[in-house]
Amino acid sequence: MEIDKFTVLKRENMSIAYMTLYPFPNEQIGEIACVVAHPDYRSSSLGEMLLTRIAQQERRMGLKKLFLFTTRSIHWFQEHSSTPEEVNILPN
Repeated sequence: MEIDKFTVLKRENMSIAYMTLYPFPNEQIGEIACVVAHPDYRSSSLGEMLLTRIAQQERRMGLKKLFLFTTRSIHWFQEHSSTPEEVNILPN
């Protein structure tokens, strides 16, 4: 039902990675969600490609900050300029 909100990367007619951005326009913040990459492609630059596209969407939407929740990939996001924040930055 929300497929139009997703950035999907395909190779040979197979979805190999996707990510979505849920905006909170009133707070000028967005949530990065549903970050998934096919295991065969995890060592490629797909994550960087997805982050670039999400950053473009962020600018088009006029958002000033992005956040995400993660339990498994904090190191990858920190390697790509993300920093842990306090919960008080989250939209209401």
